[in-house]
Amino acid sequence: MPLRASLLLKPPESEHIDRIREAAADIMARLSRGEDVGGRIASLKAITGHGEFDLDYFESLYSHSNIDEFAREAALPLPRVVPDLTSDELIDRTPCNDRWLARRPILPRPIR
Repeated sequence: MPLRASLLLKPPESEHIDRIREAAADIMARLSRGEDVGGRIASLKAITGHGEFDLDYFESLYSHSNIDEFAREAALPLPRVVPDLTSDELIDRTPCNDRWLARRPILPRPIR
């Protein structure tokens, strides 16, 4: 099913991904030297808009990911609420293959 143009997302700019990658690499290097990275993590949150990245996340990054994968995922826009999303559109947006990262899922409405 073809999706409405408003549901299609442009992939992140490579410069944005590179900036996130550099920031994450800096955080990881400073962590390995035992330096405080709180301010750097706050700056990265401001760049990405993602609030889920905290000290615990970076301390365990290499157990579940790597810097390149992190940068590509963190560069994706936050999911947005689409109140009139149809079932067919939701099914088309369900992650089922490698194209998922290029087509971030959109939630129909917040779950309460």
